[in-house]
Amino acid sequence: RERQQSQQAAQRVNRDPYRDRTTAGFRLLDQNDLVNAEIEFKSVLGARPNDADAQGGPGLVRLKQKNFEEAQVLLAQASKRGNAGRWKEALDSATYWSLVRGADKARADNRLSEAQRLLTQAVRIDRQEPTGQNNLADVLYIQGDYPAAETLYRNVLKQTPDQPDALRGLITVLPQVGKSEEAMQLVARLTPEQQEGMGNLGALRAEEAMRQARLASVWTRPSP
Repeated sequence: RERQQSQQAAQRVNRDPYRDRTTAGFRLLDQNDLVNAEIEFKSVLGARPNDADAQGGPGLVRLKQKNFEEAQVLLAQASKRGNAGRWKEALDSATYWSLVRGADKARADNRLSEAQRLLTQAVRIDRQEPTGQNNLADVLYIQGDYPAAETLYRNVLKQTPDQPDALRGLITVLPQVGKSEEAMQLVARLTPEQQEGMGNLGALRAEEAMRQARLASVWTRPSP
C-alpha cells in the first residue's frame, strides 16, 4: 500500500499542468464550448508560445467558427512545429474553405480568372465536396466554357446523384452544348418546387419546342 501511495504521489509531481489544460481545451472543443476551450489553449500559450498542441487548438476553434483564413494560419503553424499529420485534415479543410470564400469574393468583383484559379486549387484539395466543383463549373459557364462546366456538373452527380446545385447547373448548360432534349428529360424528374426554383425553364422549353419543330419540318418536307 505504501508503494502504491508513493507511485501516486510521484505521478502527481510529474503531471504537467499545462498538458492537463490543453487536454481540457480539446474536451471543451468536443463539447462545442468554444469560448472556454480557447481560454484553456491561450493559458497554455501564455507560458509555452511554441506548444504545437495548444497552438493547433485555437486553429480548430477558428475552423468551427468558420473563420477559415485565421484557422489556416494557426493550423499551418502548429503543423510546422511537429506531428503535421495530426493537423492535416483540419488544415486541408481550412485551406479549402478559405479558397472557396476567396473565389466568391473574386467572382463578385468580376475577377473570373482569379475565381477559377482559386476554385481549381480547392478542388485539388477535396474532390468529394461538391461546393468547389459546382462553383468552378458556374464560373466556367459564365466564361463560356460549356463543355468543361458540363463535365464538372456530371462529376458531382456521379458522386452525389440529384445534388441540387449540380442538377440545376447541368440543366442550364446542356442546351448550350446542343443537348436540350436531355435537359428536358432531367427537368421532368424534378418536383414542382424544384422546377419553380430553376427560374429559366420557360426559355428551355421554348428552345426544345423549336428543336422539335425543326425536326418535324425535316421529316415532313416533300422530296424533290
